[in-house]
Amino acid sequence: QLEVTSPGATRKLETPRHFRRVIGRRLEITTKKDTFKLDLAEVGESSITGTDPQRKETKTVDLGEIRKAQVELKFR
Repeated sequence: QLEVTSPGATRKLETPRHFRRVIGRRLEITTKKDTFKLDLAEVGESSITGTDPQRKETKTVDLGEIRKAQVELKFR
């Protein structure tokens, strides 16, 4: 049996191009120090910027610090 899948909505975000596609979405990010949510607003060549919805503060994260980043899925 052959099963074909697509990374789709749960794709790991790794490159600036991946992050640019999800600007405006809420991400769950794991760094070397912490795990947090971020409402993504901007993507640079080496960092991303957004609002931490819990603390209501702007946060910039170096892409090199990110261990894992995924879009948080919303179910209706």
